[in-house]
Amino acid sequence: MLSIVSQDTETGRWLDFAPGNVPSIGVQIPLNANRDIPFNTFWWGVVDVDKLKQFTLRLIGEDQAIEQRGGTIRSVCYGPDWKEVLQTYVGNEPRVRSGTLSLRFEYTPSYPQIVETKGKIMTWARFIQYPDPYDEHAVESIGIFLPYRIFTRVEKEIYGFIISTSTRPLQQSDLDVVSTRLSTEF
Repeated sequence: MLSIVSQDTETGRWLDFAPGNVPSIGVQIPLNANRDIPFNTFWWGVVDVDKLKQFTLRLIGEDQAIEQRGGTIRSVCYGPDWKEVLQTYVGNEPRVRSGTLSLRFEYTPSYPQIVETKGKIMTWARFIQYPDPYDEHAVESIGIFLPYRIFTRVEKEIYGFIISTSTRPLQQSDLDVVSTRLSTEF
């Protein structure tokens, strides 16, 4: 599996993993990355709302096991001509508006004495159309944003989720290449 690397002075390092000519997995690692700064992984795939919700709750549960604090999950729902944000406290199932075409779950842990915190874990999916796995310029339709220290704790589950939702052919050996490369980045 080929890894194509590009560096952007504003957004960091971009890695495209391609078993052939068409990328299968993309990774965006921010500048000054470390094990606690979230990074993006995205791929061309299809997932339903329930599976994305279940996977998101698994990632949040792993963070909860480490930090043992509450937080909120925002469901950012997009329709053909609307956007709605629904907030849920951790421990409850996130809500999703009927008719959602694009969805992002954003988890923000609660920190005492900090006024503003950013999302720590995000997952997203687009339900607008089935992505074309042979169009190298097609936008990704599924993604994960999380810190590397959480990624390593659930890496096998993440790769299982990627394989089960990807519309481009992927094998475990391809994901082993991704894993090795990510370990050198962090």
